[in-house]
Amino acid sequence: MADKLIDTYGYKICILLSFMQDRATENKDFIDRIMAIKRQIRIGDPIDDDDQLFFSDIMDDVIRIAELGSKHEDFGKFLFVNADIDAYLPAKNNN
Repeated sequence: MADKLIDTYGYKICILLSFMQDRATENKDFIDRIMAIKRQIRIGDPIDDDDQLFFSDIMDDVIRIAELGSKHEDFGKFLFVNADIDAYLPAKNNN
């Protein structure tokens, strides 16, 4: 029996990536802000509350995506199909 769409790996990863993309587009200097926070953490400077919340949300996104990839049985199939990996594999000769 076919899975419901919301139960598929593709649907779940797309939703998580969509949330991350929404967060990125809401913040003008998304990458610069993340790198600045990372530098502050590395050197031990305090981080303001807004940056703590922002960084926490980003980490939640990354952790959820990593967890889904490590636990879902369709991860490899999803990559194979959506990355067109089969196009780079030698063709099978069935003769």
